Amino acid sequence: MGIKCEWHVLLADEDWDKESAPESLLAQYCHEQSSEERRPLAPAWIATLVLAGIIVLGSGLTLWWQAQVGLSKIEGELSQSVAAEEALCELGSRAHLDNPATINCPDLTEPGQTLGAGPPPSVEITDFDLLSDMALVSLRTVSPSRPLPAREIRFYRQTGVGWQPTALDKRFWGSESSLESEFFVFNFRYRDRQTVLTAAPLLDQRYRQLHDLMGLTLPCGEQATVEHKILVSIVPVSMRQAMWRSEEHMALILPSPFLLPVPESITDADVLVEGAIYLLSDDVIRQVMHPRLGDDLYIPSYITRGVQLWLTWESGDSLTEYRGDLVNWLYSALPFGPKQLPERFDEICQVMAIWNQSGWGLGVYLPCDLAPPIVLSPMVPATHIMHLYTPVSVHWSGVSDPSVKGQSLAVATVLDYVADAFGPDAIPDLIRALGDGAKWQQVTVDQFGLDYTAFEAGWHAYLLAEYGVDLTTPAMATRPR
Repeated sequence: MGIKCEWHVLLADEDWDKESAPESLLAQYCHEQSSEERRPLAPAWIATLVLAGIIVLGSGLTLWWQAQVGLSKIEGELSQSVAAEEALCELGSRAHLDNPATINCPDLTEPGQTLGAGPPPSVEITDFDLLSDMALVSLRTVSPSRPLPAREIRFYRQTGVGWQPTALDKRFWGSESSLESEFFVFNFRYRDRQTVLTAAPLLDQRYRQLHDLMGLTLPCGEQATVEHKILVSIVPVSMRQAMWRSEEHMALILPSPFLLPVPESITDADVLVEGAIYLLSDDVIRQVMHPRLGDDLYIPSYITRGVQLWLTWESGDSLTEYRGDLVNWLYSALPFGPKQLPERFDEICQVMAIWNQSGWGLGVYLPCDLAPPIVLSPMVPATHIMHLYTPVSVHWSGVSDPSVKGQSLAVATVLDYVADAFGPDAIPDLIRALGDGAKWQQVTVDQFGLDYTAFEAGWHAYLLAEYGVDLTTPAMATRPR
């Protein structure tokens, strides 16, 4: 039951005087309403709302379905373009392609180089972004020469004949932004934002560790102002190496990690940190050694590279996993040096390719850029401490000797032994002594209280225990060629 009232409008004051009391008005214009009279109104409103909802939902589902069909069609077209691109790569060299600058053939490095025998590469689209007639395509790739599943980005433009490979489009990276950490100021674009947020504290930590290992101090507290911080610019540019800015020493430029062919086991943040640390470690090593060198002294590059390699081992970067493979490879075929490729050779080359490290990137030559990859001139690693030449006169005739350049790995294992036997704090003093031009006979006595033969015996014992390399046999104890 309910009450239903009618509206009655009184236009003049005298009309109010003619009317009865309010109680009479209620009785005159209001009366009880049965449930049967009221019930039809509610179902009518509900039916209207349900019908409107069905129409809206149906329209939304139709639009969504049309969008999905359109995206699926685009993905299918892009898959065909990627497959066609891979087919072109399999046919031969970059020199035979219509537009070599935009075709992605990661397994080809030089004109005339062809892919070796084996199963074809596996390329799968994992995601894509559209912008006008452009597409940024994210891929998952695996190939015989790149056995680690990797993520890769390619760009395509829609044309009258389908999606065609094209050059990088920076618009996909969005607006510019910046972030300040303890030791760095980052400039980047929106697409790299999450990577930078993750990488910033990691880079601070690694940079502090780098200085601790080299016995250097860092500004902290109020001294760590913006003026003291290193500028790190992450830019959407197709390059595979980090570099110092030419106009300002304490400023780094790194490509967006999205543009690098990175194995899935390595995060974009790790890639960013490793690219920056590689340059920063070289600068820190020079701070420790070069102020002590006179103008008439030459420091062999294998010493600085050996220190740099040891620093990467200590920081646990992507190549650390393969140090056992490399040490065993170099020392396995003495006295003549290795003739075969190291274990997991393709994986090592794939990781080195992230930052386009050369075959000499480890101080020993790896034929990653040769097809087929063969050991052309094996480097025989040093087996005696005296064969690791310390800084000498710039007029020394052996500076360019290839056997000298190939000793970085030996230097790294010596530092590894020193850190294990005498503690990491002994490393800075050793490097400073070498920077002063001291000879090993003097360094081992002054720094460790051992003559060089006892020090060498400890190094050999460490190589045997850590890597299974036995240098005590006469065949092993030979001079590098």
